[in-house]
Amino acid sequence: MPIKRWSTLEEDELSSKVGLPNNNIPTDHLPIAALFERKPHPQLSEEAKEKLLSLLTNIENRHATELNTQHEEAERARSKLEQDHLEKQRMVAAESNESSEEQQSTKKKKKKPQPPPEIIQHVRSSRQELKELKMKQKGERDSFISNLTILERMVVQHTFARKGKVTSCTIGLRMVD
Repeated sequence: MPIKRWSTLEEDELSSKVGLPNNNIPTDHLPIAALFERKPHPQLSEEAKEKLLSLLTNIENRHATELNTQHEEAERARSKLEQDHLEKQRMVAAESNESSEEQQSTKKKKKKPQPPPEIIQHVRSSRQELKELKMKQKGERDSFISNLTILERMVVQHTFARKGKVTSCTIGLRMVD
């Protein structure tokens, strides 16, 4: 809403009678101007900001923990499979009583052999599980972002833009906008 403005053509008697241009206004263009009061835009309260950022941090931390846990479990299972495989190889080697000549030839540097099928299958299934977990987390982040109000989205964008930090939730924010 304007708080001040220049007078209109009707308020100038000469211009009202003779029109424009005239001796007072030498152009047929009427200058206009208005002064507006700038009102602050709505903002979230500090309490609401803290709650929102806390929720966002909790999501990020939980997702990171889930990913780390799954990775550690997969590595533990892979390590166990590799140990079991080495144990089987040792047992087979002990039973077959390899000659010392064959043992010396195995000491030469060889290419790394392909892992056994169980380990290959484990790696594939671990990758698939990780992919599924990431898709589930992405869905959760997208849902979180899509349910934010415009003011909440602004807070998230401004907070992380100032810090120069990109999080998985702010990536989702860009996709939803």
